[in-house]
Amino acid sequence: PEDHNLQVFSKVSWTSTLEQGEDASERLRQDSAAPPFAPFYWGVREHRVGDVGSKAVVKRIQELIAKSVPSFMDKQNAVSLFDNAEFWMGAKGTGARAH
Repeated sequence: PEDHNLQVFSKVSWTSTLEQGEDASERLRQDSAAPPFAPFYWGVREHRVGDVGSKAVVKRIQELIAKSVPSFMDKQNAVSLFDNAEFWMGAKGTGARAH
């Protein structure tokens, strides 16, 4: 990944920030009903190869996921859930097209 974890979620300004994505103009040209603003994406699953946060934050997310494995699943699925974790957060009016 070439993007970086730049958003500080303890600063609540992200909840009202409207950021146009890299291809906003193209998306709107293709579909005028597409959301004009992009959500913030946190790809924790890229923890081995990308800048997704400090080691302490990544470890905390791993712990939270391990504690949150649903009772109907084998607890060993925590590894896979963590390795595939991504978070999408956005202010009102943001969104991503199906992909």
